[in-house]
Amino acid sequence: MTATQAFERVGESFTEGVLVRVGNMALLIGRSARGVAARGVRIVDVAYQLQAVGVRSLALVVTMAMFAGMVLAFQFGYGLERFGAKLYIGQTTVTALVRELGPIMTALVAGGRIGAGIAAELGGMAVTEQLDAVRALGADPVQRLVAPRILAVTIAMPLLAVIADAVGAIGGLLVGWL
Repeated sequence: MTATQAFERVGESFTEGVLVRVGNMALLIGRSARGVAARGVRIVDVAYQLQAVGVRSLALVVTMAMFAGMVLAFQFGYGLERFGAKLYIGQTTVTALVRELGPIMTALVAGGRIGAGIAAELGGMAVTEQLDAVRALGADPVQRLVAPRILAVTIAMPLLAVIADAVGAIGGLLVGWL
């Protein structure tokens, strides 16, 4: 096999595999955005998904934020002690949490949990042919199943980040106080 043939084979597998998947994903995102923008999304479905996405992620986010705030305050205290600036532990901890770590860690932890849950739920529905049943009944599965989840995640993630910031500040307060 020549180098040209090897490159052709790699190119064919790339265009057949990766580009087709990226194109299908772009189409799904477009259909999902259109489903969210349409007025056909039921509030009951969004409320159920808010409970499934937001409320069930709350314990994980609170635990993560508490320990993140505690570790951050401890590390700032250790560093600031050298310069006699232990007074600024609270301010630096809260600033770091609110600006950077709270939203990022919430997105990573809760987003991983939420994404895995949604993928497992919709994947299970695809395997058991429930999506085909929704199509057979004349409903659009993207608008009926995906759009409420996107709306729920869009609402829940900022709220979870705010809660994580508050809990992280309390965790930093505990370490700073001790």
